Amino acid sequence: MDENRLPGDVPPDVAADDLDELLLAELTDLAAQFDPVPPEAVLAARSSLAWLRLDAALAELVHDSAVEAEPVGVRGGAHGRVRQLSFAAGIAEVELEIEVTGPRRRLVGQCLPSATAQLTIRQPAGERTAQTDDLGRFTLEVEPGPLSLRCAWPHLGQAVETAWVTV
Repeated sequence: MDENRLPGDVPPDVAADDLDELLLAELTDLAAQFDPVPPEAVLAARSSLAWLRLDAALAELVHDSAVEAEPVGVRGGAHGRVRQLSFAAGIAEVELEIEVTGPRRRLVGQCLPSATAQLTIRQPAGERTAQTDDLGRFTLEVEPGPLSLRCAWPHLGQAVETAWVTV
C-alpha cells in the first residue's frame, strides 16, 4: 500500500472494475497483519493433504461431545472429561474416546464392523501402526495435535480413514 494513501482511498489510476480486486488485496493484507492464521491450523491443513489416499472411504465426523452444551451443574469444566467422537462411512464406523493424560492423550476406540483391523495412527510427525483386538477395540497413547485414524479390514477388503481432528 502507498505510504501517502489512507486505507480505503482509491488511487486515481484504478478503473472501477478493479476496485473489488483492490479491496480484496487490502483486506488480505490487513488480515495477515492483524489476524494471522495460527501455525496449528496451517500444520493441520498441510497434514490433511499429505496423507490423502484413494483406497479408503472417508469417515466423516458425525458426533463430537466437545461441541455439546455442558450440562448444568457440572463442576470443573472440560478438564478431566472424556471427549467422545464418532465417525461414519457407509457400514463402517470409528468410535473414539479421548482423555487428557498429562502431556499426552489416551485414545480408547473401536473400529466397526467388529473384527480384527489394522490401525494406522497419522499425525504431522509421522504415522504408526497397531492392530485392534478381534472386536475392533484399541487403546493408544498419542501426542496432542492433529490426528487421523485409518482402520483397514484386509479380510473384508475395505478401509476407512477418519477426518482430521485435533486432540
